[in-house]
Amino acid sequence: MHQSDGKLLGQAAKYLVPRFTPHVWSSMCIIKGLLQTLGQDRLDNDAARAELANRLGFDPPIDNLRYWVLGVPEPSHPAQESLDAQQRLATLEQDGWQIQYTDYMSVSGEWLPSKLTLQRQGIRVRLVVDGWNS
Repeated sequence: MHQSDGKLLGQAAKYLVPRFTPHVWSSMCIIKGLLQTLGQDRLDNDAARAELANRLGFDPPIDNLRYWVLGVPEPSHPAQESLDAQQRLATLEQDGWQIQYTDYMSVSGEWLPSKLTLQRQGIRVRLVVDGWNS
């Protein structure tokens, strides 16, 4: 493991947030700090986070997730990383979460995560990315 050197972040920076629909979040849409539940009014950032945490039963790492799903650590926080044989992120430990990257897909000649698992204190979240917008 080694400290993040920013190499992976630069590689993934050109991609938009992927289209993914984890089953646990299927009734919610998170857009730029707002959460709009089906049939309800928009909520501000703090209220959205509270509502999401209430529905999930834990406080999800929303700020970090936008980086982790790209296969890079959140750049402003310390992280421990290990890379696979192709120099892609295999595991990441950051802010109390352990992330394991189990599959990647080729997108315009780059490799981006397609399956990852986040774990922390008895919580396990599995994400599957169906496709990427470039």
